Amino acid sequence: MRTYNNMPFLTLETAAHYLYFSSEEVKDGDTRFKTCPPIRNANNKDLLWMNLKEGFINCISSHHNPIPDEYKDLGGKNFKKALPGVNSIGFTL
Repeated sequence: MRTYNNMPFLTLETAAHYLYFSSEEVKDGDTRFKTCPPIRNANNKDLLWMNLKEGFINCISSHHNPIPDEYKDLGGKNFKKALPGVNSIGFTL
């Protein structure tokens, strides 16, 4: 097994929107931020940044999943009906 600093070498990734947003900043019912896994709290975001800076996370992806507005249910704010996905390619540019 490959190792890094005597630890098993793993490829770990996160997406830009997990580094940028926290659940405290997302208004209840805002289906634009419905994603899988969900956006977590600020403490989790801080841990992601720490692990990125320490080199444990070695890839930032876009998780770009463009969902047309009508499938995100932007008017009705229905989380059950809205499809998960974040139009996030711009966060990684």
